[in-house]
Amino acid sequence: MKSKYSHYIGILFATALFTSCEKEITVKVPEYKSSLVLNSSTEVGDTITVSVGKSMSILKYKKGQNLEVTDAKVVLLKDNVTADTLKYNAAYGVYVSNTVADAGSKYTIKVNAPSYTEATATTAVPSFVPIAKIQ
Repeated sequence: MKSKYSHYIGILFATALFTSCEKEITVKVPEYKSSLVLNSSTEVGDTITVSVGKSMSILKYKKGQNLEVTDAKVVLLKDNVTADTLKYNAAYGVYVSNTVADAGSKYTIKVNAPSYTEATATTAVPSFVPIAKIQ
């Protein structure tokens, strides 16, 4: 036979199980300096495009916030020689070059924007490797 208090004991146990203590703490987060972020995918035979954005402190970021940098100067070097200054294409949100990527070449992107330190990125486009045999 159940005790008439078993129902109340069950409720009391469930309340204790789902109750917790709360302590508010303050965390000192170091100051964050935003920097330029570059993204490019280079393929042989295609023009070179570069997306330029900025990093941001997690405490200042708002969901959906636009992190594009549209006023940058983007310079492309091919084999350490200036090849092109990329133009911003607002429709696609990227900087576009007139230079077509060649196999075996090394490309460097130098980006300057107001309030940021220069960012650079370098890639080498590999030469074509023929497939001799598939087993």
